[in-house]
Amino acid sequence: MLLEDVYAWGPGGRYNIIVYNADRVILRRVLVRHDFGWTDTAGDPQANVSLYDSTNVLAQNLILLDSHPGQDDYYEAALYHPSNRTTGVTSNNIQTVGAIIVNIGSNGIGFDGSEASTANLVADSVIWNTRFALSSNGDAHAGVLTRLTAGQTDDGGVNDWNGGGNFSLGRSILWSIGGSNLSQITHSGNVCFNPTCSGETALNPANSGLLYLPRIEAGSALASAGPGGTRVGAQVLQRLGVSGTLYGESGFDATTTEPLWPWPNEAAIKTALCQQAGVSTGFCAAPTLTRYIWEMLGQSIPPEIYAPGGLFGNGFE
Repeated sequence: MLLEDVYAWGPGGRYNIIVYNADRVILRRVLVRHDFGWTDTAGDPQANVSLYDSTNVLAQNLILLDSHPGQDDYYEAALYHPSNRTTGVTSNNIQTVGAIIVNIGSNGIGFDGSEASTANLVADSVIWNTRFALSSNGDAHAGVLTRLTAGQTDDGGVNDWNGGGNFSLGRSILWSIGGSNLSQITHSGNVCFNPTCSGETALNPANSGLLYLPRIEAGSALASAGPGGTRVGAQVLQRLGVSGTLYGESGFDATTTEPLWPWPNEAAIKTALCQQAGVSTGFCAAPTLTRYIWEMLGQSIPPEIYAPGGLFGNGFE
């Protein structure tokens, strides 16, 4: 199954998109805003995207944005990974690469449930302006977290609240984290600033190479702050996966030379998501979706983003 160049929004449902009891599924270039409106009192979880009791799921270039629960305590995360073995399937090998999760009123990413999910991966992804960046609850979920840019959180950074300690975090940036920054997470080779983290490098990202959320500036301190002089933080510049490929086909998980920005179909997305009465905040208040993401740290968008051919017009980074 493949969902490609998709956008979903609106009130009234628990999940805008759910992958449930499924195998070999790709979400590629998917944008979701969760507009709430679920009114039952059973405490059922809500999320933008739920990857639930499934195996071999690949999420490439997600944008999950502008979702605030208000008084609704059941909004779990923008990207939610429940594993309860409700159908005899335990979540396994769920990978998220090149995601941008911004302006969320709860977890950016949440792992939950009574059955341990394994072989999870979150890589080259941004989690910004959330309540918590990434949280794990329930059983001993496990996975690798690498090259993340996470920050501007109210209540927490990257935490395993169940104390399993089965996630490892590396080559990532944690900046301006409120609450518990790192708890029961194996970590090394990261940059932590405001607050600092024990055993990690303390660099102010603002003057060390993080000018725009989707990239780390070439030649900057952050570009070589990781182990062996490697980059820390997310790089979300190219389209991931050859368009149209299904799970396991040639090129399905490749990093292509096609530029991701400007975001495809951004004018149609803005028309659809911003036409409701009273919807005037978040990216709806910005000139374009692309400028909303790129200018979130206060810098004007680089001129080459909207130039003919985009970032990789000459075939080189």
